[in-house]
Amino acid sequence: IGEPLRSMAAAWGIDSDQYVGRDTWNQLRLDIQSAKREKGPDTGYEHYVYRADYQLTDYIIYNLFPNNVITVGPDGIQLLRPRPHPTDPAQCLFDHWWLVNRVEGQTMTPSPSGGPDLPVEDAAHEHIRYGEKTLGTTADQDLSIAEIQQRGLNSAGYQGYWLAGQERRVQAFHERLNDLMAT
Repeated sequence: IGEPLRSMAAAWGIDSDQYVGRDTWNQLRLDIQSAKREKGPDTGYEHYVYRADYQLTDYIIYNLFPNNVITVGPDGIQLLRPRPHPTDPAQCLFDHWWLVNRVEGQTMTPSPSGGPDLPVEDAAHEHIRYGEKTLGTTADQDLSIAEIQQRGLNSAGYQGYWLAGQERRVQAFHERLNDLMAT
């Protein structure tokens, strides 16, 4: 079991080393849900009583036209918005917000993107360039892939793309965007 699942399990008193092999991952997910359901309200997470079991572990992603992503997780909402760069079409600006409920006594919150825990405080607006600091495992991986893809899109050999699995939603989004732009 890797991160961030290992840390999520440990935070709720579950030894993830007891879950070996791919077929045990769902049981770990169910056990984390049970632990959050049982211990959550007593540790300040009163909002857990209003959540369905899957909402205690899973992140639900909404894509909003034309370029907004809202990710709803058990402890917060992540807002992502890529915007065109004002002068360079090969670059973009990327807004990233993580909004959390304040839990009494909590000073840190898990990152929504597999990164280091984040302080629970009003955050100053930061401007960083890609690669200057981590945005978390998931975001860093996604952005590194985006950088490679951007180079590929500009290559002479580019003839179109194929996306697989959960990235199919990205392809569906762009197909719809192209349809709307053509009208």
